[in-house]
Amino acid sequence: NLITLQLWWCTKLDKGIKNLSNLTKLMNLNLNWVTNVNDEIIEGLAPLKNLSTLMLAKCNKITTNGLKKIGEQFRDLQQLDLSECSNITDEGVIFLAKNCKNLKQISFSKCKFITDLSIYELSNQCKKLEGIRYVKTLENSSNLF
Repeated sequence: NLITLQLWWCTKLDKGIKNLSNLTKLMNLNLNWVTNVNDEIIEGLAPLKNLSTLMLAKCNKITTNGLKKIGEQFRDLQQLDLSECSNITDEGVIFLAKNCKNLKQISFSKCKFITDLSIYELSNQCKKLEGIRYVKTLENSSNLF
């Protein structure tokens, strides 16, 4: 019956993290700073169909492919934190924007490969969007705004 799980800074998680998929009623999952979270682990979370909040700050092993898995698996996601995920790109964020139409909050602060193209796509695709946190990213943006 667990609906919220916060594992922030649990850097020693290993095999147990793969068992999270058994928590099918989970709505809020915080894996901020769980540094071994990668695309494979994201894919393994697919059974968590009720997930509305996913916090992945500083999970540097997540790539654009992982973002695509999030977009495929969690179409009803409302809040997503990707701050300091250094291997994600506009391609992944744009995929999320096209697939996660219920997003209300997203953060990708300090993501060096994200440009304002992501903000443009999010604002066009996600009509329920209330907030974007976009701080200290790529210096050379495309000046869309």
